[in-house]
Amino acid sequence: MAEKTDNSMLIVGILILVLLTAGLTYYITKTTAVLPPSSQTNTTSKPTITVSGEATRTVTPDVLSIGFTIQTSAVNTSDSEALNAAETAKVKAALLEAGLNKSEIHTQSYSTYPIYNQSCYSCYGVEAVKDYSGMASSISSYPPCGYTNCTVVGYQTTHSILITSGNTNEGGKYIDAALTSSNSTTVGYVYFSLKDQTRIQIESALQAEAAASAKTKAGNVASGLGATLGKIVSVNPSYYPFYPVYAYQNSAGSTKEAPPTEIFPTSTTLSSSITIVYELVQ
Repeated sequence: MAEKTDNSMLIVGILILVLLTAGLTYYITKTTAVLPPSSQTNTTSKPTITVSGEATRTVTPDVLSIGFTIQTSAVNTSDSEALNAAETAKVKAALLEAGLNKSEIHTQSYSTYPIYNQSCYSCYGVEAVKDYSGMASSISSYPPCGYTNCTVVGYQTTHSILITSGNTNEGGKYIDAALTSSNSTTVGYVYFSLKDQTRIQIESALQAEAAASAKTKAGNVASGLGATLGKIVSVNPSYYPFYPVYAYQNSAGSTKEAPPTEIFPTSTTLSSSITIVYELVQ
């Protein structure tokens, strides 16, 4: 009797387990969403074409710049600076009379340094200058052997002036005026450049022309391939800036004995380029 009871309980347990398994399977089937099959990723990229465009333009500078140096010397600083102020006034008056405006005359630098006697060069075997009368030809403000046996015999004042003008053909007249007005004045350099507004306009125009040239080239190639241009993939522009054109440069300065009487601006070529990558549509 006990054995039959155990068998009955075993059968009941198995039935319950089967029912639970069937119910769980039914629940999962009903509540789980059926995901659609994933679409295949299109890994095929579109063909591209890389083209470059260039644009150039010959331009004439519209700004003239001239650097003058006014140099004076005296026994003390006040006298040296007073002499320099007097010479500067002469140069400025001459430049204004030549047609420049006050706003076109600028100070670049101004300094006063001590001048030493030649005994500062004793280590090089140079004889010392014993009096002030030989200062103009035999003294220096940069003693090379230190300050042993050196004596200050005077002071030198240097005033560097820059003039800028849109009258690019008047450089010779400005130089003649400045050098004739002062024996203490020399010319350091003359160069031509572009106004900011002019430069920006030219840069913008060249960049647009280079881009149009590149697009035309790309369209011609695409047409030859039986395709059309698609979207732009990348753009890489470049521009070659305008550099000042030096007409005269001499670090030692020039003298008024042979001033240049005619100076004209020199034309120069500006250029711009661009590289563009297009997609091709077939």
